[in-house]
Amino acid sequence: MKEKSIKQYFIGESAICWSFDEAISPAGSARVLRIHRALKNLQRETKLDVLDVVPSYNSVAVYFNPVSSDIQQIQDHVQAVIDDDERT
Repeated sequence: MKEKSIKQYFIGESAICWSFDEAISPAGSARVLRIHRALKNLQRETKLDVLDVVPSYNSVAVYFNPVSSDIQQIQDHVQAVIDDDERT
């Protein structure tokens, strides 16, 4: 399922949110949950240095330590997961 645009924005200094759609839909929610699961798996495998990954109906927020986390690495990992999901 291709989305028209994905909005990425910071929530304060310790979280980044990826919003996939303005509307709430079952398909959009299913996509968010797939991405959430993939990011949690990366977190468990210690490949993603984050504190928490929090889904909503149409977005995923990734919380991190702003002092010790590599923000660019987090963004790259999340984008890779999103890209993988778009290919399926």
